[in-house]
Amino acid sequence: MGRETDVEKKLPLSETETDREAILAFQGVHRALQYTNSSGRGPLTEGIIREIHRRCMDALLPETAAGKYRTMDVGITKAVVTPPHWSSVPGLMREYVAEVQRRCQGCGCGLNCLPEVIETMAFAHYAFARIHPFEDGNGRTVRLVCDRLARQHKLKPIIVWPSERQTYIDALSAVDKSGNLAHLELFLAGSLEDRYSDGKVPRDMEYSQRISQIKDEKLRSIQEQVSLIDLSRVWKPFGWPCFE
Repeated sequence: MGRETDVEKKLPLSETETDREAILAFQGVHRALQYTNSSGRGPLTEGIIREIHRRCMDALLPETAAGKYRTMDVGITKAVVTPPHWSSVPGLMREYVAEVQRRCQGCGCGLNCLPEVIETMAFAHYAFARIHPFEDGNGRTVRLVCDRLARQHKLKPIIVWPSERQTYIDALSAVDKSGNLAHLELFLAGSLEDRYSDGKVPRDMEYSQRISQIKDEKLRSIQEQVSLIDLSRVWKPFGWPCFE
C-alpha cells in the first residue's frame, strides 16, 4: 500500500521465526501489500495471485518456487485433510479463479451486500487453503488475496492478528470436519467487525451493527447443524477424487 498500514504499525515479529526470517517475511508482506493496492479492483486472476506470492516469498524461497505453483506434495500442520497432488494444482487454480470471479459478480458494494461478500471471502480463503497451491507462504498469500477482495467491494481489509492465529486455524479445521463454511464466515465477520467497531462515523456504526447480525446468523447455522455437510455443495471440485 502507498502509506503505512495498520499491519505495518502493529504486526509483531513471530516468536517461531528467527529475527532475519521475520524481517524478510515482514518486508515481503509489505511489498505484496503495495502491489495489491496498486493492482486495481478488477477481477482476481492467477497472475495476480502468483505475483502476490512472489513478492511475499522471493526472499524466503528459491527462485523456482516463489510465485510458482508447487511441484511437490505437501502437508498442512495439524490439519485433518491433505492437499491435492501437485499435478492437480494448475487445473484447480483455474477452476478456483473462475469461481471466485463468478461469486464476486454476484456481490455488490454496500451494507446490503455484506452477507454475500463475507461468504465469498470465506470461500476464497478456504478453497485456497485446501488446494495449497504453493510450496510455502499459502496463508499469508490468501490473506492478502482476501484483503484485495474486501477492497474490491469497498470494505476495510480483514486483519488476522498473531493473537488470533489459533482461532483462525480452529475455524479452518471446523470447516474440514463439518463441511460448514459458516465456521470461517463467523471468524471473518468477527475480524471485519473489529475494523468498524471503533468508527466515529455513522457508516461505520451501521456496518458494525449489520456485521453483528451476520455473526448471529452464522452462529445459529453452526448450532443448528445436525449432520455433516457434503463440501461438494460448497464447490463442486471438492467432490473430485483429488480431494479424497
